Amino acid sequence: NPESFKPWDAIILDINIMQTIGDELDRFINSLYELHAHSAIIMLASPGQSGEIKKRFSSHALKIIQKPVRRMELFRSIADILNVKKEQSKPIASISTTNLKERTATKKFSILVVEDNPVNQKVTLFMLQKLGLFPDVVPSGKDALKAMRKKVYDLVLMDCQMPEMDGYETTRIIRTDRILCETPDVPIVAMTAHAMVGDREKCIKAGMDDYISKPIRKTDLEEMLTKYLGENFSG
Repeated sequence: NPESFKPWDAIILDINIMQTIGDELDRFINSLYELHAHSAIIMLASPGQSGEIKKRFSSHALKIIQKPVRRMELFRSIADILNVKKEQSKPIASISTTNLKERTATKKFSILVVEDNPVNQKVTLFMLQKLGLFPDVVPSGKDALKAMRKKVYDLVLMDCQMPEMDGYETTRIIRTDRILCETPDVPIVAMTAHAMVGDREKCIKAGMDDYISKPIRKTDLEEMLTKYLGENFSG
């Protein structure tokens, strides 16, 4: 019934329903925008397809997620869409006066810092608090696994060099053991004092998503927050 039809807030589209990225896809996307002008479109694409999609649909507000899709990334994308729509419904003055700390506090991101060095704990905690974030801090890999059994986190900052269970082993357990960790797809950013060639590859091989060198700089931390938590952290 057209009179009772309500547009969707978001449309999730697997690009591989089309045989090729060509005219047929162009017509399909354009028709979606005609029928659902106020809906956000999230495209699920295989590696290598993102560049072509961005070129073909540069005039459209598309969100592209590469497959295999991680649950938390999809959740964050949908949450960002709903958050934007909510803010667009507010008076303009209300939106323009919203500062960075207020916006991040409203979203209540959950961050876990895994760091055994007390000084590094304080430095990282201070930087995050300056951005309006109040993370949980644990001193070991075992404590990280315990914390993750009790709470779902949006991001984990993982020290690589820790006694007993280092960051690499902890990450491998998070990614593979559903009994010890129920959120295997949480973004994990490595924190390491080593800045040698091959360190980043070692982190990625262990299952980490990214890498920050110590001593951690505020600009590097903000870049990672923006990348994995959304545009609220663009500085």
